[in-house]
Amino acid sequence: MTAIENPGDGKGAPLFHLLNGDLCYANLDVNNAPGVWRDFGINVARSAANRPWMPALGNHECEFGVDTLSGKPGSAAGGVAAQGAAGNTWNGPYGFGHYLSRFLLPDNGVKNWDGNRLRGNFYAFQVGTVQFISVDADDVIYQDGAANYVINTANTAPEVTTTGAAIPNGTTNYTRFYTGDLKLDAKNNSLVPDYSKGKPNLQTIWLEQTLAKARHSPSVDMIVVFMHQCALSTSVSGNGSDLGIRQAWLPLFDKYEVDLVLSGHEHDYERSYPVRGYDAGEHGTVAAPNPGQTKGDTVDTRRPSVAATEPSMVNGTPAWNTAEGTVYLVLGGGGTNGPTNTYGTDAASDEAQAKVITTRNEVVGSEAAGFVKNGADALEDAPWSAAINPTDAYGYSIFDVDPGSHPGDTTITFQYFAIPAVTNLTGTAHDGTTTLPSAPTEKFVFGRKVGKK
Repeated sequence: MTAIENPGDGKGAPLFHLLNGDLCYANLDVNNAPGVWRDFGINVARSAANRPWMPALGNHECEFGVDTLSGKPGSAAGGVAAQGAAGNTWNGPYGFGHYLSRFLLPDNGVKNWDGNRLRGNFYAFQVGTVQFISVDADDVIYQDGAANYVINTANTAPEVTTTGAAIPNGTTNYTRFYTGDLKLDAKNNSLVPDYSKGKPNLQTIWLEQTLAKARHSPSVDMIVVFMHQCALSTSVSGNGSDLGIRQAWLPLFDKYEVDLVLSGHEHDYERSYPVRGYDAGEHGTVAAPNPGQTKGDTVDTRRPSVAATEPSMVNGTPAWNTAEGTVYLVLGGGGTNGPTNTYGTDAASDEAQAKVITTRNEVVGSEAAGFVKNGADALEDAPWSAAINPTDAYGYSIFDVDPGSHPGDTTITFQYFAIPAVTNLTGTAHDGTTTLPSAPTEKFVFGRKVGKK
């Protein structure tokens, strides 16, 4: 909080703060989730009381409760305790009850197929010449939500939540397609709204409409999308890249030339080169098979194509032309005792390598034997990975916007500040810092006319 309120660039507190999901991990404390949210609110108040905190939904905002998926009270025989076993394990609509009750966010005007308003699940706002768009990747990813109770121990007793519901071992909540269906466009290996059953994916429809309006608006120069899960990540100990985002939304980011995409999820820092389109063919290899897969098989991971590998210069600072390609930034170092800043390398080529989730992470097992949830299933070489930080997992970023003198002149100066971690415990846990940074680890200019003569 001290770093956010007094950043290392010496220019004082920011105008507003973007938060890329997984706000406080209340779902991990099922016996005290409301208390965790309370403590989070108190901790951030000295910033949030003075400037907007604009979040995106993360997987850890999905929490256990006693409702159905759409947020209606469960009615299983046996009362509250029986709801978990009956599958009524959601905390409000889609598990996001605590999150949605604590943030009053811009209204997207969208009403879901089950009757719930989707205000706060995804939204957009404009500041100056920049359009910001927050999306909920839980709706399109192959990964499940973090409301899961998967223990690899035989005959594990149910987990009892704050609400009193008994959640049996092996339970994992899956919110994919909660705003409607997507179908595969095999020609482009993409996911598009599926109208065949009358319930196409409302968030993706809204996203395209919002992107189109922004890109064609004379008052908008640059578009910044922020979400939780990652389309591009080479973290080894983290989650990796999710094919669902690549299939559903990267075609839209390419079509409307989104400038920056920010994500969290991984507890580290990573920057991509500008990318546009994807490398045709099967560039992935199954390494950790889910049911139905075979180790060693090739798979199309829709690997993003690198548009440029050498920056231009603006007033002595390296600069990237985002009209040529979108830059993806993993900014997940806001505070964690589980850093994931170990990055993949292909042993054969010594090039960057990424895990890719191409199917749902299946939960397998039984109550008698215990349950296991698989991780990312595939690997791909990752020529799109431009920068990592294996030294420090903590960090934050500052974005300074200069609208320029004419339409289209907007530039964003990006600075990433790594915070040295202090280890006071055995093992690799990072539990704090004694020194705030005064110099950026990376500094770049992003703009749509950069390098143009």
